[in-house]
Amino acid sequence: MGGSGTDEGVGQTIGHHAGMRRDELQAWLESYGLAWESHDADSFVALFSDEASYLENPFDDPLVGRDAIRNYFGLMAHHQQDVSFGFEILTVVPVIVQWWASYTKADDGESTRLAGVFVLDFGDDGRCTSLREWWNADPSPAF
Repeated sequence: MGGSGTDEGVGQTIGHHAGMRRDELQAWLESYGLAWESHDADSFVALFSDEASYLENPFDDPLVGRDAIRNYFGLMAHHQQDVSFGFEILTVVPVIVQWWASYTKADDGESTRLAGVFVLDFGDDGRCTSLREWWNADPSPAF
């Protein structure tokens, strides 16, 4: 798992929450990655506010609330093994993060790589209130 690894921007505020610093965002992203890699639904859901919005696909309606996010995570984790997640913080205002991941499909053992972007907002308590993502997979789904 990896992050930006630089101290640039430490102390800068991010997103719509004036109290979160770049190092706190780094820690949030590391926790997101650890929860995904370890299939830890409780830790994953704890990163989000009670009424958080999670837009995984721009053509679908967002998931709203921790129960919906937990259900999504459970389905995702069921189909993925050996997950690896990394990221780079691109901007802090607004919060934009480039991320990459790889996993093995549980059903056929095929390796898949993902690359994507998060746009994030946070509440006063440091939990995510809105996650929007855009991603691509390699191999791409067949047409």
